[in-house]
Amino acid sequence: MDIGYSRKLSDRWGVGAALRYINSNLARGLPAQSGVDYRAGNTLAGDISFFFDGTDEYGQGLRAGLSLSNLGGKVSYTNIETEQEYIPANFGLGVGYNFVFEEQHRLMFALDINKLMVPTPPVPSGDPDVDDANLAEYRSYGVVQSWIKSWGDAPGGFSEELKEFTLSFGAEYAYQEKFFVRGGYYYEHPTKGNRKYATAGFGLRLWDKAMLDFSYLIPSGTGTNRNPLSNTLRFGITFDFPYMDQ
Repeated sequence: MDIGYSRKLSDRWGVGAALRYINSNLARGLPAQSGVDYRAGNTLAGDISFFFDGTDEYGQGLRAGLSLSNLGGKVSYTNIETEQEYIPANFGLGVGYNFVFEEQHRLMFALDINKLMVPTPPVPSGDPDVDDANLAEYRSYGVVQSWIKSWGDAPGGFSEELKEFTLSFGAEYAYQEKFFVRGGYYYEHPTKGNRKYATAGFGLRLWDKAMLDFSYLIPSGTGTNRNPLSNTLRFGITFDFPYMDQ
């Protein structure tokens, strides 16, 4: 459950914030064992975002956004206080550029970069005592400490840290801001999840205050690397409600 607020600071800059209550009941139905009671995880988190709009009166130019999301407490699914896990705090940076032709045609290219702000989990050593100690240390970091640590704790150093960034890039063609054709691609390094997939879609503005969108996730990968959402078709309807200027 979220509540958010955004505000334009100037013609170019904007800022937003959101507060989120999280209830995750993944452990529902698991029987208690060895003194461990399973329960729903609950925590609070928030987002902070900044937006820059450098487009001109025709809509051509650069737009960029920065988002720090899921900044919040740990979550636990048991009654053991030391078994608290980090929620997926995330750093996101997006840039896009609009090219406008003859005021009727617009072509936009965009790039989105994301990185989880969660410490790198310890690699199992095969020794239960060592693994338990490493896991206890991993879970001991404070929330703010975990965000900072996530930027420099990859075992392979800076080169491996770069592999933890995911990339999304795409393009959109718009005709008279009424008909839209879109395509995109998502990339994750093979050693950090190896998710790769392409998407395609289109949009149609039904009237000034309503928009209809469709997207399709193109099948990719094989076996365990096959995206579980392959062949998924999504659609959405957006309504813009008028407001009164004071």
